[in-house]
Formats: sequence, C-alpha cells, structure tokens
Amino acid sequence: LAVGITSYLVTQGLEEPIPRVKVEGILPNTPAEQAGLQAGDSIAFIEYHRNDGTTEQIPTRLPEELVKGTRSHLGEELTLVLLRDGKEMKVLIVPRKDFPETEGPMGIRIGFDVRRT
Repeated sequence: LAVGITSYLVTQGLEEPIPRVKVEGILPNTPAEQAGLQAGDSIAFIEYHRNDGTTEQIPTRLPEELVKGTRSHLGEELTLVLLRDGKEMKVLIVPRKDFPETEGPMGIRIGFDVRRT
C-alpha cells in the first residue's frame, strides 16, 4: 500500500510553497480592485518612495510581511511589484486608513504561492 501511494504521489507531483505571497481574491470597491490587482497575482515586494527621493523595498515573502509593510504605510502611495503570467509588473495602490475589519487596508485575500514539483 505504501509503495502504491508513494508511486501515485510521485507521478502527480507535489505542491511546494514558494516564499512569495499570492493574491487569492479581490474584494469589490477596494483599493486592490481600483489598482487592477487580479486573483493569481504574486506580490514580489513593495516599493515605498520616500520624500527624500530614496526608495525602500519591503519584502513580501510571507503574508505577515505584506500585512506589516502595508499597515506601516496606511494612506500613502505604494508600488506593488507583481508577477502576473510570468511577467513582472507594477501597480500603484494606497492602502486605506479606515477599513472594515474583515477586508484589510487593500481589500485582498492572500495565501502562499505554490509550485508543482
């Protein structure tokens, strides 16, 4: 039985988490919808452009990093660097200061990105 199960799993492949946050869903009438985010986008990192002309890159390998990076810049314009269909792109978004508890500042549902091995 063990050999049979193992053989089946090897032929089907396994899902392995990638250290990147994936957008699972977009809530209506939110900054994410207005910015053009789509379910399936992977957020590589956040760029924050400071007033002194420098840019801070905030990593988003884990959902907690995305949440912390977003909440530390509520009401400020951020650039999300995304991977969509294998191509890198950037979108501007302003996380809300006042938001429903169930939606978060951007209005997205997130999870881990995975790859099949």
